[in-house]
Amino acid sequence: MSEPAPQVPTDLAAYATVAECEAYALRVADVTAWTAASADAKGRALLQASDEIDACRFMGWPYGDYVARYEGTQKRAFPRVSPDDPALWPRGKQMASGQIWDLDPVTHLVIVPLRVKMACFYQAMEILRDPIRRDRLRDRDQGVTAQSAGRGVSENYDPARAIHHVCMEARLQLAPFLLKSGRLC
Repeated sequence: MSEPAPQVPTDLAAYATVAECEAYALRVADVTAWTAASADAKGRALLQASDEIDACRFMGWPYGDYVARYEGTQKRAFPRVSPDDPALWPRGKQMASGQIWDLDPVTHLVIVPLRVKMACFYQAMEILRDPIRRDRLRDRDQGVTAQSAGRGVSENYDPARAIHHVCMEARLQLAPFLLKSGRLC
């Protein structure tokens, strides 16, 4: 008797949809990896990209958690908020006083910022473009500083350089939201 297939959680959506990214792709020079992928592969890459974005350290607090009094209800890191009143911050948390980071100009509903959606698109393209990039990141994370495959093929990693789990283009889009300094509790 075979075991039932594990259930994949469906409550986590990607920051950007395939349809949105198709529109973004019209503005980007090299989208070969994106256009060559199937719709299913694009969707999976967008989910993985969203997970990788969520692993970054951001300023503020997830908006849904703020509204729910920090109950951990929001599944993704965005949308985010930085409450003006320090009394509303969770115990031990320090934030820059501020604002909800993105509101729809027509409905005034809280939305995921366009820059985060663009970062998701760029990260998904990187995932589709370089299938062994996770292996390289994993090696570096485990302290590997050089690899060789014989016959003069080798890679060297600078141990002093930070390991970035999102690509350069995604980091540029996420820059306004990234934690610059401070302490995470």
